[in-house]
Amino acid sequence: MTKAREIDDELPRLHPDLFYRKMQALPYFGYGATQIDEKIKSGDVPPLVFLSDGGRAAGWFGRAIIRWQREREKRATAAK
Repeated sequence: MTKAREIDDELPRLHPDLFYRKMQALPYFGYGATQIDEKIKSGDVPPLVFLSDGGRAAGWFGRAIIRWQREREKRATAAK
């Protein structure tokens, strides 16, 4: 079994209706904290959702992360 597959198996499944704060979601994107900020700015990762206007709590709903994962998988498959 590959190392990436082992890591995937350790992560709990995403629930589409739950809100995942930024640090909780990093393993699902596969990027570190600095990289995720760069990927958001470049549009490679969906923008953060803030829980309140002017608030600091930010993250993604599980459905946005799942959609991103599926789109990324499609692009990788198409590139082969």
